[in-house]
Amino acid sequence: MVDDETEIIQLMSIYFNNEGYKLLRASNSLKR
Repeated sequence: MVDDETEIIQLMSIYFNNEGYKLLRASNSLKR
């Protein structure tokens, strides 16, 4: 259970980090 949970948390954090990066890139391009 614990291993599965940590794996899911890692995958979700990686996914959200990628999404956040895309959002930052988009907002930066809009400001320029």
